[in-house]
Amino acid sequence: ASCYLRQEYAQFTGKIMPQSPVKAVLKNDAVEVTISIVVLQGFKAENVARSVQESVKSAIQNMAGISVSKVNVKIADIMLSKSAD
Repeated sequence: ASCYLRQEYAQFTGKIMPQSPVKAVLKNDAVEVTISIVVLQGFKAENVARSVQESVKSAIQNMAGISVSKVNVKIADIMLSKSAD
């Protein structure tokens, strides 16, 4: 999945994503997740990041049954609309 995300990012932005967009570390029976995202122009980055935090935490806890101690969301880029010609 990481390779696919990198290819899609490069296709749309013309840039190369420098590292894996998702990192998970197990600490004291709970997982800490760091995820890098690209926010589309016109969306409020803070709201998108908060929504991603909640969705990732819920998905991991519900599907894997693992406690999530923290979800860090990094805004890697803002993707500008291509229709701005």
